[in-house]
Amino acid sequence: MTVADEINLKVSRIKNLPTLSVDGIKILQAVNDPDISIDELATVLSTSPVLVGRLIGLANSAYFGHAGKVNDLKFAIIRVLGFNLVKCLTVGVVLNLELNTQKCSQFDSERFWMDALLTAILAQQFSQLSSDEI
Repeated sequence: MTVADEINLKVSRIKNLPTLSVDGIKILQAVNDPDISIDELATVLSTSPVLVGRLIGLANSAYFGHAGKVNDLKFAIIRVLGFNLVKCLTVGVVLNLELNTQKCSQFDSERFWMDALLTAILAQQFSQLSSDEI
């Protein structure tokens, strides 16, 4: 049996997945709405101070190279991170906040975040490349 088969077997045995909070559900619905405006997204994301803090922290990181200090979520979305990257990162942050990872001894939070960030950045770059070709 391969590792993938073992994982699929374990997942299929799960009978009850934990429920998300009302705010978590609203945030995930907003992120998945293809017609949501930046103002609406910023308003919904603002219901989670931890999420806003992490997104603004990322916008202020050296990786994105923004010259000034970012203090506003809407500014971070528009000028630094980008709409699609924020939507991708939000899913990871919300699920990490909502789901108890202590029950999963093999879960490596640092690796998860590095993979999530790299995936989001690659998705953003692919999106830009594909829109440039159109």
